[in-house]
Amino acid sequence: MSTSHAVPFTPSHAEVLTSLRRVRDRPVVRHHHEATVDMLVNIGFVVWARSPGRLPALSFLARWIGARGPAPVAALTGQGITALSLLEAVEVSPHWGAFRDRPWDHSAKHSPS
Repeated sequence: MSTSHAVPFTPSHAEVLTSLRRVRDRPVVRHHHEATVDMLVNIGFVVWARSPGRLPALSFLARWIGARGPAPVAALTGQGITALSLLEAVEVSPHWGAFRDRPWDHSAKHSPS
């Protein structure tokens, strides 16, 4: 019997930037998202929040069959907004090439290093 151990997921700076932009720009629902979003939740850049949709907006039939309403969506925290701003500033600098494909340092949180 073999036991498989999950390898920790470490995205690059570019993947973190892309995911932070995705969360900022369009709804990322909890039940359907990339592994990078889970990592962003774990380090405090993203939280799951109630969707702005409301239950009364659901049709009578949807409520009758047990629809629970809108799924939670990802929202940037203050740290996430700071990290996004920092990464966008580095992206337009001559230093982006050095950071782009480097693994994101979880312990540094919002400091590309």
